[in-house]
Amino acid sequence: MAAPVWKWPETFNGRLEPGSSTPQGSPILGIDESGYDYGSKYYYLPYGYYYYSGYGINGAEHVFCLGSDSVAFEKHRLNINDAISVEQTFSVPVASQLLRFAWHMRTPSMPERRVLISNGRVEFKTAGLLGAGTGTAGILLIDHTDLFTADDTELLVRITGAPTPANNGIYRVSAIPARAGYVTFGTVAIIENASIVAEIGSNVTVEVLGLRWVGRAYTDIGGGMIERFNLVEPYGHTWFRNALALNVSKYSGAITVKFEMKLELVS
Repeated sequence: MAAPVWKWPETFNGRLEPGSSTPQGSPILGIDESGYDYGSKYYYLPYGYYYYSGYGINGAEHVFCLGSDSVAFEKHRLNINDAISVEQTFSVPVASQLLRFAWHMRTPSMPERRVLISNGRVEFKTAGLLGAGTGTAGILLIDHTDLFTADDTELLVRITGAPTPANNGIYRVSAIPARAGYVTFGTVAIIENASIVAEIGSNVTVEVLGLRWVGRAYTDIGGGMIERFNLVEPYGHTWFRNALALNVSKYSGAITVKFEMKLELVS
């Protein structure tokens, strides 16, 4: 399996003993401070009423890792809707309501959605974007509240309100030129629109779309995968969610559980 999903078995991916993810513990049997056992019939327990020990629901010290267990996040070129997942099929011997699990999701800094121009003037160029005599096509922001940056390269830009329908849509940004000839740096972008039409629009909106990682959990008891849980963790917020559960409604028998991480647009 090719990177970034797989690098070395049981070292950076798969079921491992974490080195960079520090355990905060997990609830054991749902017993509160007074000794009362809530059992598995409840969907949740009041926060803070747990005894903690190690990773996982029963104190396990190993985890399944979707990504890399490293302090410095690694960078890879990924496409929108790329996903990595791990799944396991097993048998539930006794009718149960909940399948308990723990989840720790560390998110790197992700691009945020930005409106560069709202109902303003934009020039669409089929040539001469960077000045006289250049053949580069793209867009020039005449009125703007924000500028393109070098980090916008390879992100998606959404354009609406152009007079010609062919100039509207969502397009990949090929490049933000470091030197833009006769125009101000950050006001031009080379976009992947083979049907672009030269014109100036007066009520155009240009947005750079953001990205996010979404974690999901699914179950399959014979009728296909059903999403039971999803999580979007903001950048810089690292929290060990130890009391999560999948509701299987007093089910017993064969079941497949899948955990997934997916790169999605913020539009």
